[in-house]
Amino acid sequence: MRPAPALTAMTVLAVAACQNTLEAPPPAMDMSPPPANTHRGGDIAIREEFDAARHAGTLAAWDLFLARHPQHALAVEARRARERLARAARPE
Repeated sequence: MRPAPALTAMTVLAVAACQNTLEAPPPAMDMSPPPANTHRGGDIAIREEFDAARHAGTLAAWDLFLARHPQHALAVEARRARERLARAARPE
């Protein structure tokens, strides 16, 4: 039985070159500029905080919202929601 021939450096390079040609090229990078207006209005962020406080449904969440936005139009509704929650949590 004849031993397998040793791989030469040239053989290794040839195999590596063949493997590299079978792989897909890397995707092209998007070089376009970002959209001109990526800023969100402040009311959108405040509304999301309000919705998060409502979803959490805790006094701490309402307190945080009211501490951050005491003069916002949603603060009136937040105070009502907080008061309802506080009333429901009081022992009778």
